[in-house]
Amino acid sequence: MKKANIAGFSILLLLITAIGLDRFFLNSHYANQLRASHWLRSEQWSIGIVRGTTPFKLTVPEKPILRARDVTDTAARFVADPFAVKENGLWYLFFEVSSVSTHQGEIGLATSTDTTNWVYRQIVLNEPFHLSYPDVFKWNGSYYMIPESHEAKSIRLYKADPFPIHWTHIADLVHGDYKDNSIVEYNGRWWLFTCRGQNEIMDVFYADQPTGPWHAHAKNPVINGDRTRARCGGRIRIVNGHLIRFAQDCLKLYGHQLLGFDITTLTPDEYSESPLAENPLLTPDGTGWNAYRMHQLDLYQIGTNRWIGFADGNEH
Repeated sequence: MKKANIAGFSILLLLITAIGLDRFFLNSHYANQLRASHWLRSEQWSIGIVRGTTPFKLTVPEKPILRARDVTDTAARFVADPFAVKENGLWYLFFEVSSVSTHQGEIGLATSTDTTNWVYRQIVLNEPFHLSYPDVFKWNGSYYMIPESHEAKSIRLYKADPFPIHWTHIADLVHGDYKDNSIVEYNGRWWLFTCRGQNEIMDVFYADQPTGPWHAHAKNPVINGDRTRARCGGRIRIVNGHLIRFAQDCLKLYGHQLLGFDITTLTPDEYSESPLAENPLLTPDGTGWNAYRMHQLDLYQIGTNRWIGFADGNEH
């Protein structure tokens, strides 16, 4: 009986010691480094720059420009959903950082002068809920951001004050469980494209200005039951006079490849689009940083017959 009591006490002492050490490590700077180690985090998504002489035939590089290991102020599982803007000769890249510590997405920032060499700066926006897909745009001389915030059950608008480090929530634009929201100004109105359901439903909203009020399109949902194109995959662009929407093909699996669509009719009452002949625009190649999935593109023309796109890829 005494031996049993001694054995039980020893086990209890070991458990208490283990719990104490665990709490110490999990609340220390060392823990952050430990979480960030390669064997504790999987770099599922990385960010790269695709390039080409035409907008819809882009070459994927062998290596990405940004990985989870480049994030220095939190332990990151992956980086994804890139949106870029250029201001005073400097490129600012905003993207999702999947944080090990908070178990949710936060918005990070990296900068570059040449689109080749990038420096990670910091987390610029986090909330008590998941954030991703930081669609950053300029309006009336100021920068705004619409990140995905579906856990807050609303599409939220933030304003930079000052740009690019500090972002203030200024409005809830639309209420509901919406994902990957893309905004564009076209024909005197602002248009908001967003996905709900299981990647098969797309709604469109319109307003006279980004702060609203926003109105639902008469034909919502403008896409219903189509996982190949209902979820947006990057900034909507006017290319050679055509309004182009990028979409994630989620039929095989979420974010498998990226498609492009030419929006041929966009009014408060009507909507239509046609697939681009070049589809798929981005597709996984089976090896490297984009082996398994590619699901986003922020496209820019940087010169005559010179196009770049900020893309993400999933390696496994």
